[in-house]
Amino acid sequence: MDNKIRVKRQSLGLTQVQLASKANMPLRTYKRYEADKGNKEHRIPDAVTAIKIAHVLGSTVEELWGEHTI
Repeated sequence: MDNKIRVKRQSLGLTQVQLASKANMPLRTYKRYEADKGNKEHRIPDAVTAIKIAHVLGSTVEELWGEHTI
């Protein structure tokens, strides 16, 4: 399954740098949320950060991190 935040970000024409900047977080941190699940760098954001990312993407936390993506 493809990473939903990566797909949504790309569909909006945003780079990882742009999204991290708009969500006011370090790029390295954002990249970890977008990393594939098998990657040792993969992380799931806390609730506040997930809301920030969802807001920037014009989406909801449920759409981006619903039970089938974690």
